[in-house]
Amino acid sequence: MSTVEHILRHGSATAQELTGALGISQPTLSRRIRDVAENVLVIGKGKATRYAQHPRISEPFRAIAAQMWQQLQTLNERIQRLA
Repeated sequence: MSTVEHILRHGSATAQELTGALGISQPTLSRRIRDVAENVLVIGKGKATRYAQHPRISEPFRAIAAQMWQQLQTLNERIQRLA
């Protein structure tokens, strides 16, 4: 079963596109968007409203970024000792 978040991974969508893809009514879509509000970015107003996945860094990428930051700090320390 598709979810709002699953559909928005492929790009932004209008309410009409989401209700059609999910086979749900507009009020049901509103409730689902409210349930996942922290992960959905609302762009525009009225009929021009589009929904998109919030551009946050996911947990696996956050862990990779932390490892890379630690490696950069270690390399910087080594460079400083050589100077």
